[in-house]
Amino acid sequence: LLLEVKHAKHEVVRAHIYYMKNGRGSSSKLYERASRRNRTTFQSNVKHSLHIDVAEILHVVGLLELYFMSRVHACWDRLREAIASSESIDEMKSHHEVYLAKIRDICLLRPDTVVVLDAVRNVLRTALKFAALTQNNDDDDDKSSMKSVRNTFRGNVKFLLLLLRRQRVESENEMTAHLRGVLAQLDFNGYFGGLS
Repeated sequence: LLLEVKHAKHEVVRAHIYYMKNGRGSSSKLYERASRRNRTTFQSNVKHSLHIDVAEILHVVGLLELYFMSRVHACWDRLREAIASSESIDEMKSHHEVYLAKIRDICLLRPDTVVVLDAVRNVLRTALKFAALTQNNDDDDDKSSMKSVRNTFRGNVKFLLLLLRRQRVESENEMTAHLRGVLAQLDFNGYFGGLS
């Protein structure tokens, strides 16, 4: 999961940079200042819309990366401290087993969180599709494809949030505290809950 999140973030950032450097279609300048007053042409509206879509996808993928990676790094630091204070190999082994169990929980690899893991992977796959469309196509069909992928992305994020909320309600344990953290990171202001 960690590598999947890193890969998705890298590809979306790369697609955004590619788009900004190379432009699309007949436009030689990309992301010209498109304020509400200046956005009179269809092309500038498309640019502004794409910029918003990329920002939204980067927001979600970046928060997933931040959340999962910061949790893994925090566990690693605790493991190092525990091993440094260990007095026997058996104690080190038990600390390592606790560490692996925490990593399993963070990466959503428990049997009761497989559905959430699949939802996260669907979000990441859709972000990768969007990045590929941004880099590879320059025709008019691409605009409808990008809109479709954006809508799919939003639907996948909403489904992920629904699963996280449901998991939180069904049981109260250490894992639900972890899932509450993912939910708080992704939808801290209720944005995705408000999308139709």
